[in-house]
Amino acid sequence: MSNAVEAFEGARVAVLHAEGLFRLDVAVVPDNVRVVIRNLSGRTLTFEPDGYPRPVVVQGDAHGELALRPGHHQVAFSLGPTEVRVVLSTLRAVERGTVRITGQAIVRGG
Repeated sequence: MSNAVEAFEGARVAVLHAEGLFRLDVAVVPDNVRVVIRNLSGRTLTFEPDGYPRPVVVQGDAHGELALRPGHHQVAFSLGPTEVRVVLSTLRAVERGTVRITGQAIVRGG
């Protein structure tokens, strides 16, 4: 599953929603990315954060990276036997005060 949203920096937005399983909300602020998983399944949620963003390589002029501030984050969790692996990417439009958040998830299991 995948989805992309644009939100104001600091706002909490739903990025991914798997009916009857979970909703993944994200808030991007200047120094971190906050991820909230809403368990809609009634199953035990096991969260496996690693807490570190991944490096992002930007090609082109040097101002591109400063203007967009790209980010790459990974989150893994389980809902009972269901495993979920999520990749989040962020692009900040500093001049507008918005962030484009793209989420892609692989959901496996019962």
